[in-house]
Amino acid sequence: MPRVRALGVHTVWNHPTVAPHRDAVKASASPALRALLEAPTSPRVWIDEALQLELHHHVFAQLGLASQDARIAFLSELQREAFRALYRTINIGSPGAALARMAAVWRHGHDTGAVRMASQRPKEARFLLENHPFLRDPVYRAIAAAGGVAFVELAGGRDVEVEVERPRPDVASITLRWR
Repeated sequence: MPRVRALGVHTVWNHPTVAPHRDAVKASASPALRALLEAPTSPRVWIDEALQLELHHHVFAQLGLASQDARIAFLSELQREAFRALYRTINIGSPGAALARMAAVWRHGHDTGAVRMASQRPKEARFLLENHPFLRDPVYRAIAAAGGVAFVELAGGRDVEVEVERPRPDVASITLRWR
């Protein structure tokens, strides 16, 4: 069972856009997700990552976020807020320097899968998310891509464009370009 810190659940569930939809999300949630949402949980505790993914599916359905672009835009805003709170005392530097730390940030919040930088040029980077059981899920790939977008934006990158590809079943390739 892959585990993740509850930061994503905490951030999504407490976002003002989601608040009016909480009852509908809970009604469609599994008993395990409902129990997680009803219990006070610290963003730093480890939870079953399938519950976080399930929450994202329900929230996207309630908000009508069907496209990859819409999901990434919504999630990058939330992840910017979460990263800003989590790393408020850390200067993340330039977008390239921030992305160079993606592997360490991933490992801090996930116990499964790996992130590695595949290529980096000025105003562009491509990183790979590998060996994670949820890579088949487009919502999961949107979550990972939004994390990269949020990091670039927090480090001063603007107008971030993202491409998400799956060159192999066990790999997601995420390319970011910015100004």
